[in-house]
Amino acid sequence: MSKLKSFQEKVQSTIVKGIDAAEKQHQSAASKSFEAVEKLEEKAKSLTVESVKTKHDDAASKLYSTARELNEKADKFVSELIEKIEEQTDKVSKAVNEQIEKVKGTKKAAKKPAAKKPAAKKAAPKKAAAKKETAAA
Repeated sequence: MSKLKSFQEKVQSTIVKGIDAAEKQHQSAASKSFEAVEKLEEKAKSLTVESVKTKHDDAASKLYSTARELNEKADKFVSELIEKIEEQTDKVSKAVNEQIEKVKGTKKAAKKPAAKKPAAKKAAPKKAAAKKETAAA
């Protein structure tokens, strides 16, 4: 069970890292947006809506690019973990099947009947019984 617990902890750690990275990227994007707004305040007359939109689009693009990179890394990590789990499962399954076959073989050997002993020879009838038969005749 420790391998499954380890797998669960690694997945949980990856998720936490993903959330932290997303939060960091969001804060970064928001910061850049607010910086742009501050500059807009200063240069309101010289900036156009198009330039603000361009800055927004650039920040959003960086954010989602980073999210995709994180997803690729998480996918690779989880795939490797699944492969390791499947390898361990195959080994355990093989060992269990081998033990089952050994037990089946032991049961079959125990069920085989012992070699039959030859039947004992019948003793010749007693003379008294033979005399009764001749007397009755």
